[in-house]
Amino acid sequence: MYETSYPKIKNTEQMILATRYIMAKKEFDNCLQSSDQKGAIDKFWIEIGGSAERAKELIRKYYLRVQESNKLFTSFQEGWKTDRGMIYIVFGAPNKVSKRKNGEVWIYGEPNNPTSISFSFIKIINPFTDNDFYLERSELYKERWYQAVDMWRQGRIYLDN
Repeated sequence: MYETSYPKIKNTEQMILATRYIMAKKEFDNCLQSSDQKGAIDKFWIEIGGSAERAKELIRKYYLRVQESNKLFTSFQEGWKTDRGMIYIVFGAPNKVSKRKNGEVWIYGEPNNPTSISFSFIKIINPFTDNDFYLERSELYKERWYQAVDMWRQGRIYLDN
């Protein structure tokens, strides 16, 4: 295996846990249960990247998004584990964020363009933090979610920003 440094991720298990959005359940379970977790996660990235060099770029971008999610969305849990973190990691930074009293809407693409996608997050009243939101789930997201995950799994970075 090649040696790489993952951007500021605590340990190998944390690296695996953060890939749960783009890994199939069986892959995820196999990585977590592997006696060589580092080898298993490296193998995953090399397989989807097609080469060690491409895998390094995917790793760098993916885990930088995890890091950024932790900076932006951490509340009572790590930012990457939140709904906003999940969307940020898989889709990247939105083109536009509209903040509202009870939440925010993230737009990927141009506002009012039928090919754009908008994610609505509702603010949760939480006495311990004002940074707690949940994604208003919709069947409309399903197809775009699978497209974004498939891009990652084909070794392409969704919205390479």
